[in-house]
Amino acid sequence: MRLPESADAASIPHWEDAYFQSEFTHAGGAARLTSHPEGFIGLWRSLAGRKRFLGRYLTDAGETLQEFVARGDER
Repeated sequence: MRLPESADAASIPHWEDAYFQSEFTHAGGAARLTSHPEGFIGLWRSLAGRKRFLGRYLTDAGETLQEFVARGDER
């Protein structure tokens, strides 16, 4: 994923674009992304039509969003 040059509130649309244009938003990969009993695809199916995201099924990424964004500035 190409990271936007800045990490301020004004760059949020650039972060959204970068994320949704990335190639790693699929169910593949070795990392366990969810603890949902039906896996990654089951999580998305259970979210269909909901207005709220069920965060209880996410696994620990080992860093906060703030840490992730700060690490992106180092690249």
